[in-house]
Amino acid sequence: MSSFDSTKRLLPEILAEGMQTNVGKVTMPDRNSEDQFPSLVSRGIAPTSVAIDGLLTKPRTWGVYEVGSGKRHRMGNHPVRHEELIRETGSARLLYLYLSKSDAEAMKALLNGWSGSLPT
Repeated sequence: MSSFDSTKRLLPEILAEGMQTNVGKVTMPDRNSEDQFPSLVSRGIAPTSVAIDGLLTKPRTWGVYEVGSGKRHRMGNHPVRHEELIRETGSARLLYLYLSKSDAEAMKALLNGWSGSLPT
């Protein structure tokens, strides 16, 4: 099922799936793997491919942002998290936008130089 196909499912199904798969079970990619970074970059989407719907986008998206001097990276629901980071740090630049929260988490971890998996 493609990322866009998942948007056609009912919201309770998507939320239930996320609750079962993402809580303490997300495995971050090995930062030494040459395949991880290009793969994650290729799964990113263009900001123009989604529409702003209230405070979030439709379909829902997660952004990876560069904050401060570019040595720190954060992620969160786009565009809400983007605005929060600008208020908190003075600047935030959207680097990647994803339909998958786990892809955004993995990219943030790679950019921050962290390798391993989340504790269970």
